Amino acid sequence: MKQTYLKLFCLALLFADSSICHNAFAYDIAVKNEDGVTIYYQYCNGGTELEVTWADYDNNYNYYKNSIKIPETVVFMNQTRKVTSIGIGAFAGCYYLTSVTIPSSVTSIDFDAFADCYYLTSVTIPSSVETIGEGAFSGCFNLTSVSIPEGVMRIGVNAFYNCTSLTSVTIPSSVKWICELAFSWCSALTSVTIPEGVTGIGPSAFKNCTSLTSVTIPEGVTSIARETFYNCTSLTNVTIPSSVTSIGKSAFQNCKKLTSVMIGNGIKTIEAKAFMNCPNINDVYCLAYRYPKTNKDAFENSYPDYITLHVPDEVVEQYKAVEPWSSFKAVVGISGSTGATQVHANEVLIQSENGQVSVTGIDEGTAIAVYSADGKKIGSGLSQSGGVNIPTRLPAGSIAIVKIGDRSVKVVMK
Repeated sequence: MKQTYLKLFCLALLFADSSICHNAFAYDIAVKNEDGVTIYYQYCNGGTELEVTWADYDNNYNYYKNSIKIPETVVFMNQTRKVTSIGIGAFAGCYYLTSVTIPSSVTSIDFDAFADCYYLTSVTIPSSVETIGEGAFSGCFNLTSVSIPEGVMRIGVNAFYNCTSLTSVTIPSSVKWICELAFSWCSALTSVTIPEGVTGIGPSAFKNCTSLTSVTIPEGVTSIARETFYNCTSLTNVTIPSSVTSIGKSAFQNCKKLTSVMIGNGIKTIEAKAFMNCPNINDVYCLAYRYPKTNKDAFENSYPDYITLHVPDEVVEQYKAVEPWSSFKAVVGISGSTGATQVHANEVLIQSENGQVSVTGIDEGTAIAVYSADGKKIGSGLSQSGGVNIPTRLPAGSIAIVKIGDRSVKVVMK
């Protein structure tokens, strides 16, 4: 809590000279709204408009047990003024504020406007809002869903940081930039569709979104920044569009359930640890006709010697000649590669539990072998009645290589 108010004080000093409003963090008027709740304002634009402002710790305490409806206009001293913004830290630290309605007259939600409103569960953002500022809803642990309206062009740094109950978010096509750490540590977020209007995704934007299972990255995005999807441990596959030219350091590091990666033909650079510690990757598709400059440890601890790389037929030999691509199990031409789809087409299911590997959905009499990550054979069997159970001595968390005919698949032991 002390850190929040120290941050607000520092921001006040930083923006005191540049604010278009009268005085950062000093309220000019206090007026009761129609529900009898006192809201604090400062004058903006020569006193013709109002901004909701942070008053002080004691006055913000008055918001603690209220649902607040911010009015579109305020009458004070017989003069009507429009409310056009929610200022720096206006409701910061209002622990028990449960809901807020923002009027259509508001065009911006500023720095830390609702930061650490722990019990805020719902908020209505009008289509008039163009900017959601840095840390605007950070630390709103109980915010379960948010619909960002058309008109918003920028989602600021830390805007929804650590909103641990946020399960879904709608990002409109008007958004051009998702800033650094915007949705980081949103550990309940399961899916997100990034619209075609977005051209930039900042570093760590979805870092530690551990429930995120799928993400759509649109054409138009030119780079995947460092740690963008770091530790998204439920992400199973990703398609990177042809507009992306670079994948940053640790962009997908520790995405432990990631099984396949599709990289578009515009890629030029893949930085260090981009896909590090993704032990379940079995297939990488890289559509670039010229192999991208790739750091040697881009796939470290992802066991590339068990990954099949699929590239344009004409450049198979070029990929085979350079690291780290030369360390992959196989480099094959895309037109002739069918192995990745055969397993799914046959509905083969591979599971591990209590040190045992179970394989179902395979033809009678198919030979199955299990190897440790260092290549030692630790078990084998023939399928009967469409399946086989193979005991191993591998501990939980270790890697097993399951070989079905000429097809090898990595499995994390449980």
